[in-house]
Amino acid sequence: MRWRLDLRSAVGSATLKTFIAISAAHALGDCLGGVWPMFKMLAGVDLAAAGVITTVATIAGTMMQPVFGHWADRGHQRTCIVLGTWLTAMVLLFGPMARYLDLNHPLVWVALCVVLLLIRTGQGMYHPAGASLAGSTSAGRRSTLVSIYIMCGMTGFSLSHLTFSWVYVKLDRELEWLIIPVGLIMLAVMVWCRPRENHHEDRPSIGAMLSRIWELRGKLFELYIVLSLVSGIGFGFIFIMPELARDFGYSNWIVKGGGHVMLVFGSAIVIIPVGMIADRVGRKRVLIITLAMGIGLFYFLLLTPWVTGRQFLEWEFLVLLFLTGGFTGCPNPLGVAHGQALDPKHQSMITGVLMGLAWALGAVIPTIVGFVAKQQEYGPVDALIWTGLGYFVALWLAFWIPRTPRETAAA
Repeated sequence: MRWRLDLRSAVGSATLKTFIAISAAHALGDCLGGVWPMFKMLAGVDLAAAGVITTVATIAGTMMQPVFGHWADRGHQRTCIVLGTWLTAMVLLFGPMARYLDLNHPLVWVALCVVLLLIRTGQGMYHPAGASLAGSTSAGRRSTLVSIYIMCGMTGFSLSHLTFSWVYVKLDRELEWLIIPVGLIMLAVMVWCRPRENHHEDRPSIGAMLSRIWELRGKLFELYIVLSLVSGIGFGFIFIMPELARDFGYSNWIVKGGGHVMLVFGSAIVIIPVGMIADRVGRKRVLIITLAMGIGLFYFLLLTPWVTGRQFLEWEFLVLLFLTGGFTGCPNPLGVAHGQALDPKHQSMITGVLMGLAWALGAVIPTIVGFVAKQQEYGPVDALIWTGLGYFVALWLAFWIPRTPRETAAA
């Protein structure tokens, strides 16, 4: 089949190990970095405080992504990937903090925020470098390779809640033991991750890079707002997922990670065929279609029980989570690949803007979700219904995203 992806021919045997290494680092880092929503429920952290911690740490950490992207563009991609993934291992500190500290003391909230900030900083380091490496290995397969890279991260992320809740209970909060498997995976990553990095003195300064971003503001603005809204609502959904499943009365395994697996794994699976289609018919067109489908599924999931008075069966709920996560998650990799194609010379920094600054703006939404869901007259469903209105704004703006030169020529 013409659509069959042969990784070896797409990226070349010389870079295949590096591609595998950055994808493994992405899976590990996003698995470790994704446990906070489950931890806050298991440890009993105040919901509103947890929302604020999420927003502050995510904004502060992801705002640095363009800087890390610039650093990666200057020949430090391997450092960003390795050091960034190691920083996500700070999540192991949640174990002793839960054992020895009162997690609802204001000073402990500050400590939790600092730990989460280190984790988000690590993610901010490896995301632009890894996505840039994935996207630059084959121009004709850019959407597909970026989608595979992001799929690996989403797979790790999808398993984060289920894995963490099981380990947290089985080890009686002694998370320090996880340094052994984490260390072994990172050792393999450090051995295999050998990107071809060029240290050129004539590379532009960060001021020149920021000037270039400013010059591209007309092309990036709509895309930036679209990805901010889509990412932010996704953050809010993931943040409140354990409480949503619990309030719906579903089984404990769904509450403690099963629902999260289906929501995120849907994105990981749907991204691959959608990425291939986008490479053939255009990213903008596919982005609009998948976002529209995602909005319909999102509100069908939330509103149907209220309108009909009938709760979804567990299997129906899980299937809907899979489909909703799949289609609402597609705009992110498509948008990143589209942004990279607008200015291929500065891919890492463009990625930092669209994955870092966009996430920073979107990180405000978990605070809103946390405060609304905590009110007695409201709950998780109400919080998601109201914040989900941002999807419609994103869909409208998506029609105004500029085409890449390749899409313009093909039109």
